[in-house]
Amino acid sequence: MGCINSKCDIEADGRRLVILKEIAQGGFSVIFLAKDIDSGEKVVVKKIECHSTGEVERTKKEIRIHQGFGANDNIIHILAAAETFLDGGITRYYLVFPYRNMGSLQAELERRSQSKEYFDTNKVISLFEQICNAVRSLHHCNPPLIHRDLKPANVLFIDEDHVELTDFGSCINGPISVKDGKHSRHLVDDAGEHSTMTYRAPELFNCDTGTVLDQSIDIWSLGCVLYAICYFKSPFDEAYEKGDSVPLAAMSGRIKFPSDSPFPNSLNELILQLLKVESRERPNIDSVMALLKSCKSNSPDTN
Repeated sequence: MGCINSKCDIEADGRRLVILKEIAQGGFSVIFLAKDIDSGEKVVVKKIECHSTGEVERTKKEIRIHQGFGANDNIIHILAAAETFLDGGITRYYLVFPYRNMGSLQAELERRSQSKEYFDTNKVISLFEQICNAVRSLHHCNPPLIHRDLKPANVLFIDEDHVELTDFGSCINGPISVKDGKHSRHLVDDAGEHSTMTYRAPELFNCDTGTVLDQSIDIWSLGCVLYAICYFKSPFDEAYEKGDSVPLAAMSGRIKFPSDSPFPNSLNELILQLLKVESRERPNIDSVMALLKSCKSNSPDTN
């Protein structure tokens, strides 16, 4: 949405913004670094172009989720949003967020992986606990919200010790009962578009009729995230990089840990509990946080 002032590129909820540069592209959006003309504050602008009613509803839902969880310290809050209508039935949205100059957890893990610079156990637990706190807020909604794309790239550092979850465009309400083959194919295709493969739960690769999709989808992804915080990447990245089948790797139930792992067995055991192939065997988010507290009390770093 352009401004009357030629120096202004976007106006959203009274904020006048000028675009500085493009910083990322996703499947459904483009991310820009921008500056608030009046305050001088740097912000991030997410531009989404919707070509159908379904895409419009998904974006409106994303905005509502951000607005509804603004009080959660581990969920990024939205500063402003704007809607404009283009030719051809396209609706464009601009979502404005705080700029986090420390970047994402993914970028930090990539940096650390170069020299195998592990986080200490307490830092692993602290980061993961904050991510779980964000997920807990989603799962305790009525009906529950399922993020579906939990991964280190969607976790941003506010400062060295404080992280927040972002990107709620993949969220769905659950539980969902798979009705028939057509419904199954739709759910698998939709997950293929909105859920990163190496963090995707097995039931999203093959939704058999009668399957119930619920918050346990996110619990699996949390297991992959915790593994990545410890060992720099998802346990299924190796299969992907080799060109092997990620769905088969996920459904095999086999998780390999580095032989020189510096972490206590309790942390690896927690990862294994989250990565149960059978979704009903995974703990819920409250149990995950309780198990994490047990890992904290048993951590050698606290002794």
